[in-house]
Amino acid sequence: IKQLENQLKEKDAIINNLVQKVNLLEENMKEMSKLLNYNMFTIYLGSSIIQNNEFTLVEQGIKDNFNKKIQKCELLLRGSRDGFGAKEFHSKCDGQNFTVVLIQTTKGRKFGGFTEETWDQSESFKNGPKSFIFSIDQKEIYYYKEGGSIYCHKLEQDPQAILSFGEGKDFKLFDKCNETDNNYERAGKTFETNEKAHPLVGEYNFRVEDYEVYKIYLE
Repeated sequence: IKQLENQLKEKDAIINNLVQKVNLLEENMKEMSKLLNYNMFTIYLGSSIIQNNEFTLVEQGIKDNFNKKIQKCELLLRGSRDGFGAKEFHSKCDGQNFTVVLIQTTKGRKFGGFTEETWDQSESFKNGPKSFIFSIDQKEIYYYKEGGSIYCHKLEQDPQAILSFGEGKDFKLFDKCNETDNNYERAGKTFETNEKAHPLVGEYNFRVEDYEVYKIYLE
């Protein structure tokens, strides 16, 4: 009987050990699944402003608004490559929709905006309810609340303006935005920022170190 009891104890120990290993394996599989999903969710951007893993913030905004993933991105304009003028923006971006603007200030702040609307020279606001702006530094997305999501400037009438997000001009870039401090951010009118003051830049005016515009394609 004692021999049988010892054998049962040994079997119980073996079973308990196996159960622990199975539990550990399940936990490892969960972590691997999270990592796999993360890697699948991240595309290669090749930006000179942000790291690839930082672009997941934009991907999350797209997923929330469209319930789709980004298939690929096409660089339309890079200020340091193509120029920082309004003329260059219109040349590269007019007629393009589903675009993401990435901006880095001379003080190192990184932010931007997405719109499904088409850039043109209509000199008008466009309502894009799936548009949003975001802060890379704060890791926050500010979704559309009300009003015009973007303003399309006409080069002949407004040669000093490049682009504007928000009916209250939540942020605006001016011609030669890398040379002027007139660019400004006052987010909160069109996009919900929970009354945070200057959540994108930290102050009203800023100068641009570099900026990029990407066209995105959804799956």
